[in-house]
Formats: sequence, C-alpha cells, structure tokens
Amino acid sequence: MAERAIKLHPSWREPLLAEFEQPYMQALKGFLAAERAAAGIDCAQATGGYERDMCDSDRLDDADSALNAVYVQARDELKAQAADGSCSRCAAAEQQLVKAQRIWITLRDADCEAVYAFNADGTSRNPAKMQCLITQTRDRTRQLREFYELL
Repeated sequence: MAERAIKLHPSWREPLLAEFEQPYMQALKGFLAAERAAAGIDCAQATGGYERDMCDSDRLDDADSALNAVYVQARDELKAQAADGSCSRCAAAEQQLVKAQRIWITLRDADCEAVYAFNADGTSRNPAKMQCLITQTRDRTRQLREFYELL
C-alpha cells in the first residue's frame, strides 16, 4: 500500500511493511481497483481531477510495491551473506540500509511537500506531488537494484 495513503510515523512503517503485502491487503487493493473500474474510470482517458488522482494513486501503489519488494530482497541478501560468512560487513550494511531507507523516506516526503507547496495556488498541486512521489520511489527502486546488484 502506498505510504501517502496510510500516514504512519517512520518508526511504524518498518514493522508494518510486511503487513501491507499480506493477501488480505492485496485483496483490498484489488477490490478498490474493481470499484474504480465499475465507476468507469479509465486511466488512459482520465480527464477530471478525481480520476487523475485515482490513477496516480494506482501508479504510486505499483511503484511503492516494487520498492518494497526490492528493499526486502536487498535486506534478505545482506542477511544471507552475513549468515553464511561470505560477507563480514553485511550485518552492519543491512542495519545501515534500514537507517538509510528511513532517512530517504523522510527526504522524499519533505521534497514532495515542497513541490506541493510550490504548486499550492493552483489545481496542479496534487498531481505535482503525486508525480514527485512516483518519480522518487521509482528512482529509489532503481538505486537499490543497482547498489545491491539485484534483478
């Protein structure tokens, strides 16, 4: 689920991250998507602010899910290498990754709030903030893949 949809303090995000990937949460996401489809919202043809916001929300959910999967994969890889002894500093690296991810979330949110504030006088404030969140989330996913040599 997207972090912007569920406002949580960073100290709660990490412990609950896996919860958002549970089957019942995925079922809820599917239900909401079906409701949106039943309402006739076609993201390829979205015209109104509400429709664009809903479609941007879907894109952010997808980007956030991809980031969460890569983040978990990176942590798991570091833990595995620490456990089998093939990497003497991987346990420390895994803890640094957790710390870095928490800081990155704070940075991303603050940066996108600045984008929102810059656009606050117009109707583009929500789309601008959502585009910021989507772009930064996709960029972070790419960074983690490259840094930790993940597919």
